Amino acid sequence: MRKLIEEVASEIMAQAEELGCELSLKEVGEEGFLICNDSNKKIAALGAVYIKEDKGKKERVVGAFSINIHKYHWAEAEGFTEKQMIEQLNNEIFTLMGVDEVVDYLCPWPEQSDSK
Repeated sequence: MRKLIEEVASEIMAQAEELGCELSLKEVGEEGFLICNDSNKKIAALGAVYIKEDKGKKERVVGAFSINIHKYHWAEAEGFTEKQMIEQLNNEIFTLMGVDEVVDYLCPWPEQSDSK
């Protein structure tokens, strides 16, 4: 799974580079990465997640989350560990997204105005 996560991270970085979007990549844990856009202060996490299938069986896949940086810093200042943030504040800090949405989240296109 680690190799697949690394490949997905590399692909995201290559797509961003093609768009002229500068991202940084930081390895976390054994199978995770943080992908950051320092210019707009956005962060996404990439790693292995478990998804429940229709029959209740769990499948391990590569997943991505956006991170609410303000809530993350608040929780950190309040003394929450990363484990506590995941277990107790998950829905407030982390939002599941498709791996194919990471580049659009981190490197948003400038808003286009309608000319009518």
